[in-house]
Amino acid sequence: MRLRNGAELLKVVDAVISEMRGGGGGVPHMLAGYLFMLLSFESLNAESWRVWNWALTTKFHWFYRSGDSLASYGFEHPYFFHPETMGRSSAKTHDLYRLVMSSETVRTITLLNEDDSLTRYVQTQFLMSIRAVQLLELKEELPGIWPDFGRFNAGRITPLTGRLSKDPSFAQELLRPFGEEPSKWLANLDERIRFIKQNFWQGSPYMWSSM
Repeated sequence: MRLRNGAELLKVVDAVISEMRGGGGGVPHMLAGYLFMLLSFESLNAESWRVWNWALTTKFHWFYRSGDSLASYGFEHPYFFHPETMGRSSAKTHDLYRLVMSSETVRTITLLNEDDSLTRYVQTQFLMSIRAVQLLELKEELPGIWPDFGRFNAGRITPLTGRLSKDPSFAQELLRPFGEEPSKWLANLDERIRFIKQNFWQGSPYMWSSM
């Protein structure tokens, strides 16, 4: 990854805290969520596949107010993407994450311009959403994921899927967290996107559809 040392990471943390200054409760959760998204984003951007695999396969243990011990993948973690500070709205949370990630401070690390930063963010969240569908197919219980990538033009995604079909080495590494061959993953893609359209938009951007 291009996060070469602790000093660079501290600069990123400081940039995030500056953007969030004055926020209410839940800021630590949102900061953790942003850092998770940043690591995922930059691992895809820099093709740091070990970190990318970690981001899509690791569960985080946490406790809700009831005291129950829970475990969630980072990309669907309610504290990361539905923080109290943002009124539990995942759409607003992604808006903030994208804003900070496109800041000049962060772009000195990612080496992307603002538009390319947006594209990479959308691609990262797209892959996370497809991963969530796959886990549901495998009968894992998830609270659902807000498919933020769907708010943007498909042209942000097609360069990624195009490279998947043409670059076997890239495809194998990118899809390692899914445990699927690229041909199978691509064959399942349209059906998984249809599932997202039919199911993940329900409940608006909130954590529970009952809200």
